[in-house]
Amino acid sequence: MLRFALRVKEDTLPFHMKPATLWLQLAIFVTQVQSVVSRNVDPIEGAVVTFGVFQAGTTNNVIADTAFLHGTIRALTHSMSLLVQKRVKAIAEGVAAAFDMDVEVELKQGGYLPVENNPELACELMTFFDEKEGIELIDIEPAMTGEDFGYLLSKVPGVMFWLGIDSPYALHHPQMSPKEEALVIGVEAVSNFLAKKAAE
Repeated sequence: MLRFALRVKEDTLPFHMKPATLWLQLAIFVTQVQSVVSRNVDPIEGAVVTFGVFQAGTTNNVIADTAFLHGTIRALTHSMSLLVQKRVKAIAEGVAAAFDMDVEVELKQGGYLPVENNPELACELMTFFDEKEGIELIDIEPAMTGEDFGYLLSKVPGVMFWLGIDSPYALHHPQMSPKEEALVIGVEAVSNFLAKKAAE
């Protein structure tokens, strides 16, 4: 999660009117942030910076002196996420300095770290599944879905995989209706793999 609170410095001189630059400052910031991914991220790795909340002002004829932005940073690796966070913070502080304004930047990583499977365990798991009847492995492209399992993998080597449920609808779609029999197959397959690992 990413949250910004931009505040102008106090100024009682009407001809200075620093608050009038607030919208210009925010527009420049949001535009420049788009360069973080295009100029800092390897296209093979990928990253996304999104601002879904942009709030300033309370009425149409009063110039706002504060603004609030709330967004999300997603990446495929934790190291890339940290780089993107660093660049977003630097741009915010740079734009604020250019317009002689104050800026507060609060970056909340939370528990939703990128899911980074242990390569050795992933290879071992895929080999194990590939040798079992009734299990079909399908290669998929990396995804930036938010997942709390990423935090566990940052502490303990492990593997996360998607269980095919044969649904034309996405995970959070209201019409998603997974084939629940896939759960039995998944639990059995993982249990057999864990039993194998425990016996080693």
